Amino acid sequence: MSQSGLSRFEQDIIADHSEAYEDGSNFVVDWTTNDPTYNCFAYAVNFTTGFITPQNMADLGAEYAAQGFFPVNNPDDPLLRGDVEVYASRGIPAHAHKVTNPLSNECASKMGYGPVIWHPRTMLQSPRRTQATRYKYGVIVARYRRDRAKYEAWYAAMFTSTTSGRTILRKDARQTSSGKIIHKLDAWKTKSGRITKKPSSKTTKSSQAARHGSSRASVPTDDFGARHQGIHTHVAGGDEAPHHGAHGTGTAVRTGGATRVPDKQKPQQQHPQPQRAGLSSGNHAGAGAGAGASTKRPAAAPAKAKPAQAGLPSGGHTAK
Repeated sequence: MSQSGLSRFEQDIIADHSEAYEDGSNFVVDWTTNDPTYNCFAYAVNFTTGFITPQNMADLGAEYAAQGFFPVNNPDDPLLRGDVEVYASRGIPAHAHKVTNPLSNECASKMGYGPVIWHPRTMLQSPRRTQATRYKYGVIVARYRRDRAKYEAWYAAMFTSTTSGRTILRKDARQTSSGKIIHKLDAWKTKSGRITKKPSSKTTKSSQAARHGSSRASVPTDDFGARHQGIHTHVAGGDEAPHHGAHGTGTAVRTGGATRVPDKQKPQQQHPQPQRAGLSSGNHAGAGAGAGASTKRPAAAPAKAKPAQAGLPSGGHTAK
């Protein structure tokens, strides 16, 4: 097949990677996966409902640990099906693929916002076709593997439970003077210096949002990885960034590459009441009164009749 019969997407892959055959015959595009809601780093660890956007390798390691994937430190350890390999350029993660057939060195990669391709393991780390020293994604620098035992240890070190049974980050736990474990946003110091749980009337909106917001962190979607799904605190970071996701546009607390968005608050809809001439909407004194608007005053109480005096009719006036 000539290049004229290839899509622009396929032609770009061929131009960017010298090991891609010019007729495109050594890679396959799965057009059914053309989904912009997740990227290569997320797809590689089977997370298909959001992005993982690491800023550096340490950031990526934290995100992958939350998914149950940990570094394979021995380079001589043979490839296994499901292993994830990460490409980097100048120390910055640029791409990731997962191994689908270690015997034939076949891998699968999500190409940005585009579809998944099936390709030889070395194809995407080959230099550009016309620039032998330029690489699209750099080269493979790290490998990760799903590990249940390491995930259990990571989970135990990262999370704990409050006395009421709620799971929180261990770093956010506080102990009251009576020995109870609570979230730090629920802690309250009395005048006498005792640490106790904050009275409900003192709970601020910000603490409610932090403790009860919808979790947007990337979380594993199967057995041992799904344990911390719904925990509303996160592993890394603390900077804020705009997030556009399934919950709409809002302010999201970044956790490395993943984000969470507070629960949406329903907007207070104002329904204007029909106005009558000379009266403000709702007839409330001072409420919404505008130019020319007046308020309704309560009717005056009837005057009490004076008791009749001897020789005079009720009302006290002399009979004419």
